[in-house]
Amino acid sequence: MSPTISYITGRRNSRFSEWFLPGLARQVLPGEEVTVIKIDRFAEEPSEFVWRPPNSVPEMVVDPPDDAPKITVHVHPPKPSVWYGPHKLVKQDWFAASSFRNTALCLTKTTHIAYCDDLSVPHPQWWQAAKEAACFPETTTCGLYQKVRDLVVEDGKAVSFTTPATGLDRRMKLTGSAIQGKADYTWMFGCSLVAPIEALLQAGGWPEMADGLSFEDCLLAVVLGNNGVQFRYDRRLFTYEDEAAHHEEPPMIRRDKGVSPDDKSHAALRIARKSKEFHNYYEGGTRALREHVLAGNPFPVIQCPQHDWYDGMLISEMDSIL
Repeated sequence: MSPTISYITGRRNSRFSEWFLPGLARQVLPGEEVTVIKIDRFAEEPSEFVWRPPNSVPEMVVDPPDDAPKITVHVHPPKPSVWYGPHKLVKQDWFAASSFRNTALCLTKTTHIAYCDDLSVPHPQWWQAAKEAACFPETTTCGLYQKVRDLVVEDGKAVSFTTPATGLDRRMKLTGSAIQGKADYTWMFGCSLVAPIEALLQAGGWPEMADGLSFEDCLLAVVLGNNGVQFRYDRRLFTYEDEAAHHEEPPMIRRDKGVSPDDKSHAALRIARKSKEFHNYYEGGTRALREHVLAGNPFPVIQCPQHDWYDGMLISEMDSIL
């Protein structure tokens, strides 16, 4: 079974319709059905973008050909959180990637999920690599990415760009000419991976203790490794990210606390190294939350946590450290 694709964005202009979908559509084979779940911070706002796959069947055709490729896009707001949105305790929206990614995890019905960030253009063999990754029931496949500038995209293909010195993924050098191979947990980045749903659920989902902080992919990778999950890499599971577009809109807030190495991020890492599951804030954990949602129920509104686990500060007072 092909993986469900999760596309995560906190931006109004994520380039989803202009870049990612056309890039994916170039790769979908006749007769294939692909599901994309877009977790969009602004999902409930009107969008100016309307997209239809190239060579798609006109709406007036009642019985489309059996070999017509089909890309189904479901757009959802991230689940309720104390860090953003209408139920937030903070005054401004804070970065909470774990909550966004757990939203997609709970909505996914396939055995694997492929995560991709916004402002991305997929490599021409990205979808083929993602499908092959879904054949590994107990292995997480790590993809690669490259941040670029002056990115020009035509029909979903990156045709030109410049590469800043800081934009090169260090793993590109480490892999050499090999297309695929073994990896370890330190290679797992949240912007480009395919993971088994069961492995993610066993780990309790993405660590929402990292909401407001970031660093969630590193923490999850450690716990997956603690649970015996194997890791591999595939250079074809590759995306270009536009660096300049990251600065078009004010970013969601994220803050560490303390002075390295005696800071919040290192404290979270110490917790992860001793853990096999993130309990998050739902009764029964993320697994029970997913069962609740897949049964047709809405995501519950919870006002947890009330305090920062690191120093006990009220979440409602977190804006004071900015």
